[in-house]
Amino acid sequence: MSRVILAPEADSDLWEIAWYIARRNLPAACRFIDSVYEKGELLASNPQLGRRREELAPDLRSFPVGPFVLFYRPGRGGIEIARKALCNQTSSQ
Repeated sequence: MSRVILAPEADSDLWEIAWYIARRNLPAACRFIDSVYEKGELLASNPQLGRRREELAPDLRSFPVGPFVLFYRPGRGGIEIARKALCNQTSSQ
């Protein structure tokens, strides 16, 4: 089974966004967290699915998760979700 590793900063990003969503809509926050983990598992099994983002950092890739973009690096046996893992798509493209 492929692994998904969240860098400490990425974990912080995830929970900060989820908390923001939860203040308005708790079920939506739960769906958001689930979708991030589901996409993480998909990418860990298929790390080349994401778009190459060499212009941002070596070996970096990105993949959309709802209105956000997940940034990650393929690694041995899975992926590592990188710092600033989630950001609004309108500001990252």
